[in-house]
Amino acid sequence: MAKVSVMMITYNHEKFIRQALDSILMQKTDFDYEIVIGEDCSTDNTREIIMEYYNKLPNKIKLFFPEKNVGIMKNFLTTYSMCTGDYIAFIEGDDYWTSPIKLQTQFDYLQDHPDFSMCFCKVERVYESLQIPCDEFPLIDGNQVISAKQIIENNIIPHVTVMAKNYPMSELPPIFNEISTIGDLTMHLTRAKLGNVGFIDQAMAAYRIHQGGVSHAPSEKWFLELKKIYEFMDSYLDYKYSDSINKKLSYLYCQLSIINAKKGNKIKAKEYLKNCTYIKDNNLMSIKDFIKANLYTYLGNLVIKPINILKSRNDR
Repeated sequence: MAKVSVMMITYNHEKFIRQALDSILMQKTDFDYEIVIGEDCSTDNTREIIMEYYNKLPNKIKLFFPEKNVGIMKNFLTTYSMCTGDYIAFIEGDDYWTSPIKLQTQFDYLQDHPDFSMCFCKVERVYESLQIPCDEFPLIDGNQVISAKQIIENNIIPHVTVMAKNYPMSELPPIFNEISTIGDLTMHLTRAKLGNVGFIDQAMAAYRIHQGGVSHAPSEKWFLELKKIYEFMDSYLDYKYSDSINKKLSYLYCQLSIINAKKGNKIKAKEYLKNCTYIKDNNLMSIKDFIKANLYTYLGNLVIKPINILKSRNDR
């Protein structure tokens, strides 16, 4: 039986899927691993490319090929349920791993730290079709334990770098059945309650940022789902991080207010703005979002440019 399940969900990744699969198959390990792929009825040749690999390695690759598109979270949860390894390493069809010892490094780490629920590492962010140089994320140094507070405030875990204990589906909270896209953050915060989260200070994967990416252009629906996740996590994490969660919720309300004001829905914009009540500290970015939301909601787009004068000391 495989010690590690490499879990991949993919949709319309024809341009990238070969690199993703090759980066998995280049892994050098002293244990067996399986590759479990959920392909959600792509409209391009993603499924055909996966079949090429499956026909060569039918004993290594397991497939979830639904007959119709089931959506990101259904694809995620079904593929997750097919993973039989002690640990699961996550990768999506448009990302890839850069180190041939990524799996071995993380497997050894979790074996040496049995009280840890997961570990992750740095990622190289690759900006497709944009004149932006690659960079590394997150900007933290040294192997260390990451708290739920850090995940809530900055979401510093690149999902493509994660290896986690394979907890049974029954131990996952019900929020997973109530959301449609943002499974990575939800999974990371769930793991933070189930055990320690370890950071390995190495860059061993690449996260591709492109027009077809899920989080490329956050929408009102996306912000509402984030709000739902944070509200659930407040109780799930026993209200230990309410301060950080309330700050995050205030930021989300500001964004929702701005989105609705831009669409001309001033009533909804004002309702969201009423909930931006946690702007009480010296976090200038939060104050900036709050003022911008007010300007959009009450005065319209023409007055937004002056907001650029509000810069933090680090920007000067």
